[in-house]
Amino acid sequence: MKRNRFFIVVILVLLVAILVFFVFAGKAIFKKEINNANQTAVENIPTEDWLFDHCNCTERERRACANESFQYSDGFCRYENTLTYFVSKCSKFVCQNRTYEWNYGKWEVNVTN
Repeated sequence: MKRNRFFIVVILVLLVAILVFFVFAGKAIFKKEINNANQTAVENIPTEDWLFDHCNCTERERRACANESFQYSDGFCRYENTLTYFVSKCSKFVCQNRTYEWNYGKWEVNVTN
């Protein structure tokens, strides 16, 4: 009788250990898949022209110069001795389940489910 109880306890301990192992292994695999999906989403950022054609611009906080020769500084666009005003470009696009935000010179993607 004691021998049967011992085997039952050993089997239960092994089952719990196996279950714990699969739970932690599953979390690690699932987390890796999420990280890969986020990395792929960031690598596949569309062009700004595509965003204008297919998404809604919800914020215009990005300052830029209309002409590429000009450089933005101190609230103006400067080229040699010429000053002009800046243009407010779209800084945030919303497309279906993705939001594209301009952040320090690059587009960042936030995926919502």
